[in-house]
Amino acid sequence: MEKLCVGACAAEYKGIGSKLPGLLGELTTAVSLLPQGAERQQAAASLSWAYWVAYEFAYRLGYHQLAMIALERMGWMAEQAQDPLLLALRLSKRSSMLLRRGNYQMALKVLERGHQLVEQYDARKSVPSLTVSGTLYLAGAIAAAQAKNKDAVDGHLDLARQAAKQIGRDVPRVYWASFGPTNVAHFDVATAVELGNLGDALKSARTLHFPADHPKMRIGRYHIEMARAYAQMGKAEAAEGSLHRAREIAPQHARYHPLMRETIAVLVRRQRRAPQGLSSLAAWVGM
Repeated sequence: MEKLCVGACAAEYKGIGSKLPGLLGELTTAVSLLPQGAERQQAAASLSWAYWVAYEFAYRLGYHQLAMIALERMGWMAEQAQDPLLLALRLSKRSSMLLRRGNYQMALKVLERGHQLVEQYDARKSVPSLTVSGTLYLAGAIAAAQAKNKDAVDGHLDLARQAAKQIGRDVPRVYWASFGPTNVAHFDVATAVELGNLGDALKSARTLHFPADHPKMRIGRYHIEMARAYAQMGKAEAAEGSLHRAREIAPQHARYHPLMRETIAVLVRRQRRAPQGLSSLAAWVGM
């Protein structure tokens, strides 16, 4: 299960597609056969993570209805595992799906429920608790940015920054949230782009450096966001360079990401004849 989670964070979906179905079946059988107790809770937690991987796999490839089913089953197993942090993390993913449909108000309500679940965790100031609550704050910052509420964005980012400071380091494998100072700095850039504060986004980007073990999916997403910013500023060459960088770092993630396709489309429409590199990108994503 851990190997599949690593693959999901690295946006390596080919291996997931071949290995996940059998594991889902085996874990489902284990949960159904085990008596109530710690071992059954552990199996339920593993099955919940398997559904998390299924969600990431389906959502990133554009199968949103299937992703929703996986997310519901993730919550069901997290309840069986009696893990409030796992339930809260599921709600952060639920907020992402709501934001995709532009429903930022409901997304914020879902995230509030996530914070309530974190408060039920026994070790409230532990690294896992701070990691999940920080992840919820970052999700709230994106939701507020979509609502064009800069004050709310700053509030969520400040709370996330406090959580990251308490942890004191990046924790890429704690609840697979990849939370820490680097992720907060990334969201400084992402929310500035979403708000249209492109100068602030570029300024923040100059001081952002990803560690070697940072998830490739996150780094690829950053370069897609920078491409979007450059495109909005009319810097076509810089935008294309960022798109190529996203493809190089996390190709399976970049190929299916809607912002990648949207930015390529913007660049193509603005030019009477697209450069060879841009044409190859458009063909690669199926445009």
